[in-house]
Amino acid sequence: MKLKLVRLQHEITQIDLEVLTGIPAQRLSLIERGYRQPTLIEKIKIADAFKLDVDSIEYPQINLKKIRLNMETSIGASMGQDCR
Repeated sequence: MKLKLVRLQHEITQIDLEVLTGIPAQRLSLIERGYRQPTLIEKIKIADAFKLDVDSIEYPQINLKKIRLNMETSIGASMGQDCR
């Protein structure tokens, strides 16, 4: 099951999960949205927080197209133009 769904089923916020795992909520958000992949240690900490096997939690694949588009939009916005 996907990390976000597991977290929501357990009624845990990203801040709660940060407290349980020591992984910053901002990083958890990036992992949930597919901008970062968790390290093995992070996977273990997350699984332990939910008392699940490490392999039972799915993480989204990194979406490079989405990351590039967001970078282009951010750069364009900082220059006062739309790069799309």
